[in-house]
Amino acid sequence: MGLVLMALLFVLCLFVGAAVLRLACKICSVPQPSILKALVVVIVVGLATFIISLPIGLVVGFAGAAMGISVTALKIVANLIALPIVALVSAGLYMPLLKTSFGKGLLVWLAQLGIALAIGIAVAVVLLGVGLIFRAL
Repeated sequence: MGLVLMALLFVLCLFVGAAVLRLACKICSVPQPSILKALVVVIVVGLATFIISLPIGLVVGFAGAAMGISVTALKIVANLIALPIVALVSAGLYMPLLKTSFGKGLLVWLAQLGIALAIGIAVAVVLLGVGLIFRAL
């Protein structure tokens, strides 16, 4: 049962990612891909950025652990190092996948980041509100 739920949640996240990509394309005046193509783009870019981010996290983690730095600080440092690299790789992949320029690809990536932050803030506000309501009961 747990694996089925995880699989459904993963598929839901892929569709949300595809919808966010399509909205980012619309905001940036890049031709919107079909939902199927957007799913493929999300998967390809996600795999590429994972492959790039993993060694960065490992190097920072091992180096920082040897120096006695906290895990939380290491995660922040690894993400700050990976963020611009992920942006450049994503924009580079958007060029052939979305048939756009590197600059427009970078704008699409930035728009996706903004949309994801807005969604995250909205979910946090809703969860905080629900928590406060249940706490008051």
